[in-house]
Amino acid sequence: MSAQGAILPIARHVATAYNQGGPQKERSRGHSNVPADPAQLEARGPEIAAEFQRQGVTRIISSDLPRAADTAKFVGEQMGVPVELSRRLRTWDTGEMAGKLEKETLPLRKKYIRFSDTQPKGGEEFDAFFDRFSTELNKWVRHNQGHPDDPVGLILHGHEVMSLEQAISGGEVKPAQLDTLDELYPPGSVILLRINGDPPQHVKIERVHPELP
Repeated sequence: MSAQGAILPIARHVATAYNQGGPQKERSRGHSNVPADPAQLEARGPEIAAEFQRQGVTRIISSDLPRAADTAKFVGEQMGVPVELSRRLRTWDTGEMAGKLEKETLPLRKKYIRFSDTQPKGGEEFDAFFDRFSTELNKWVRHNQGHPDDPVGLILHGHEVMSLEQAISGGEVKPAQLDTLDELYPPGSVILLRINGDPPQHVKIERVHPELP
């Protein structure tokens, strides 16, 4: 693509033990140190690596939280490319909600997204998270626009993946986006963020593996 058009390949980290067990047992992750599930790395990692390879990714930038870092390192080893870990790509710090049942935290997280300048106990305001993530995401968008021979791929978290369009094009993240997050972008899924214009004027989010459970 031209210097003003780019593709930024993005993967959501593979599932952890906290992601499993169905709606009644799944637990919220936040900034917890839960690692990626090794079986999920073996199942989904090669698919992520294959798509990143197709997109010519030369290095991987990832959140430094264990589940994302584990995914990135597995994919990087499969591809033979370097991996860089970034605290700025960490997901939203939901504080004391981490480790609690998802069904219990869902209404709370919706509330804190709606009142985005309110800080969850022990965590960070959604506004602070979104500003941090948006700045970092746009940095890598600009990189891929300006360096078509050195494209990076990102390993991110669910709260980031569901906020991609707003982080690039502006607008507010809606609490209801949490309801469809796992359906649209399950753990281990790959997204191609297609951007045109400088600054970005058109963003297309393409799911590579919409058939994932």
